[in-house]
Amino acid sequence: MRGLGAIAFVALLFAGAALVPSAWIEGLPLCMIRETTGWDCPGCGLSRAFLAMFHGHWRQVFQLNALAPVIALYLAVLAADRFYTARAGRRPLWYSAGGSRWISSLFGVLALGQWLYKSGLHLVKIL
Repeated sequence: MRGLGAIAFVALLFAGAALVPSAWIEGLPLCMIRETTGWDCPGCGLSRAFLAMFHGHWRQVFQLNALAPVIALYLAVLAADRFYTARAGRRPLWYSAGGSRWISSLFGVLALGQWLYKSGLHLVKIL
């Protein structure tokens, strides 16, 4: 049943993002780190980027948080994995614990890289 919960969560997340009006993208509050320090955190803009992505505003997606499409793809693959596991009673052939660790490490590196890039842009603005 846990696998079906993951599928439902991802489906609701994607459907919700697609149904939220585009005008709400600009009205969402910024994160507390950005509000207090003026600097982006690695997840800054992710909610707004998801909304922009599901409305087809790709330029805005990459301006807000370039990892949003990667995370959406990961969530879709995770839902497919959970669905297959729930139906077949075993993990798909393409799943491996080592691959799962590799993907997690890759996300960490990508998040850090994006954060350093955005921080560099912020630093250039204030210098």
